[in-house]
Amino acid sequence: MDLKACFNMEYNVSQGILFSKPSIYAGPNDSVTDFFEGVRAKLVEKDHKPKWAHSSVNEITQEMVDHFFNYASENNLEIANEK
Repeated sequence: MDLKACFNMEYNVSQGILFSKPSIYAGPNDSVTDFFEGVRAKLVEKDHKPKWAHSSVNEITQEMVDHFFNYASENNLEIANEK
């Protein structure tokens, strides 16, 4: 994968994390809300005690991961080729 493809993928995954609806899985305790919980625990309240939706990484399914890599949005970034 070249650098352009990496930047496009990273941007599109970040859009999936930020703009996915928490209800796509099992309600408020899901992998989408974990990002916001991490921000809360580390940056907002600074208690460094996140309350993760999953007790282990083994609870994360391939479907959950694929959702972010396949997230479609009208805001997806496509870096233009150099001229």
